Amino acid sequence: MALGMCAALLGIDYFMLQGRFGFGGIKILFATAVAIFSILAAVIPRRDFFTPPGPRLTEESQRELFALIRDVAGRSDQATPADLESGRVARRIRT
Repeated sequence: MALGMCAALLGIDYFMLQGRFGFGGIKILFATAVAIFSILAAVIPRRDFFTPPGPRLTEESQRELFALIRDVAGRSDQATPADLESGRVARRIRT
């Protein structure tokens, strides 16, 4: 649908260039160019970069925390997480 709208706007531009519309035609050409750019910018997906929220936790450095996580996972019939980072642990403990 967005590409159809862009094609229609390009059609308007084509017909405007065929005739002699003066300064009003230039304003319409500019407005359609801005509209086409806006539509295409909205359709193209943006790249999302992920940064880990904190340092990776290991069982050697945080034995009590891992024991608590295994205990809670066992009581709630959940799988123990494969890897942990400090930001994720803090969010999971609060919820």
